[in-house]
Amino acid sequence: MRRWRREYTILLAVGLFVSVLAFLFFFLDLDLKELKRFGYLGIFLISLVGSASVALPLPGAAVVVGSGQFVDAVAGIPFFLLVGITASLGETIGELTGYLAGVGGKVVIEDRPIYHRLDHWMRQHGIMTMFVLSVIPNPVFDVGGFLAGAVRMPLWRFLVTVFVGKLIKNCVLAFLGDAGLEALIGAFD
Repeated sequence: MRRWRREYTILLAVGLFVSVLAFLFFFLDLDLKELKRFGYLGIFLISLVGSASVALPLPGAAVVVGSGQFVDAVAGIPFFLLVGITASLGETIGELTGYLAGVGGKVVIEDRPIYHRLDHWMRQHGIMTMFVLSVIPNPVFDVGGFLAGAVRMPLWRFLVTVFVGKLIKNCVLAFLGDAGLEALIGAFD
């Protein structure tokens, strides 16, 4: 009989977390309009849940782009910087599900030849790979997070790299979203 491994516990915890999120959003009928009412907290929650699971169709980037319509600057700090920080914190924490699934899923791929190539690649280029995947809005990030966990990229490197990439992405999206909307409104005046 196979011995219960720590990785199985991690996989079960990730599955339970994603299931709880699905329950909260689908069975309790929470919607984006309600979360938007909460301003920065809503941005954080939408970003967290949207990054925690690819199965939940939450438009995190759309909320960041449109954030200028429902949040303001605080203490003289431009709203797009606050939105960037808030969304990036939520997304980075949410991306831990992919990383932890990779840690738990390592047992599935560690005996395959491709694992050793991926391990070598992530040791050589892991920080740059995670940064590029973080800074560009794309659905492939979850694969990168899984691989980072599977090859045991140090958690602190993963978190810092992902946060910095997502901070740049979210600040730019919030700024451009607000600037584009203002230009559009100006065109019809």
